[in-house]
Amino acid sequence: MPKRGPGPTFIQRSHGKSPSEKATYHQIVGAGRSHVKRKFLGLTSEEEVAIRQRLVDGMNERRRTR
Repeated sequence: MPKRGPGPTFIQRSHGKSPSEKATYHQIVGAGRSHVKRKFLGLTSEEEVAIRQRLVDGMNERRRTR
């Protein structure tokens, strides 16, 4: 019978992390021991601004209709 380690595996521990935490590790902090940074969504600055503006506009519209 193979030996078991002293606790949950890396994959098992990752199930307890939120998507935003995982994105932070990959894009800002760097993942793993080598701290490899990967673009999580790969959006350009212009795309980020456009998405943010659509969200703000949508929230404002909802407030007006309530």
